[in-house]
Amino acid sequence: SQEAKIYEKTGKESSDFNLLYEINAELDTNHEKPGRTFNSVGTTRHGIEPHTDRREVERHKFAAEIYKILKEAEAEKPFENLVIIASHKVLEELDNILDKQMQKKISHRSAHNLMEFKKDELHEYLEKNLG
Repeated sequence: SQEAKIYEKTGKESSDFNLLYEINAELDTNHEKPGRTFNSVGTTRHGIEPHTDRREVERHKFAAEIYKILKEAEAEKPFENLVIIASHKVLEELDNILDKQMQKKISHRSAHNLMEFKKDELHEYLEKNLG
């Protein structure tokens, strides 16, 4: 599964973070066999490899979902200092998707797997590394 947490830095103190969204998306694990093709001579068949890795497609969908949530949230209540914690590859995908206006609102990014952290551990990490 893909996971991301989006925080807003709400004040000048290193501990002033507010969790806005926690996004979880299940990967599509429907592993169908690739399409088949016949040789031009004979009856031997070969698999056709897809042009895009399925994980890349799922990562792109996940980043698009994050962007959609951010745009909807921005329309309701503007924010300025977002903190996004996600995998390195999801952050790269977000770089390709987010418009310049939204990118300016991200004050901190973390490419770490912090999803298993308990609330106090995460708070400590944010205070230490992003404060």
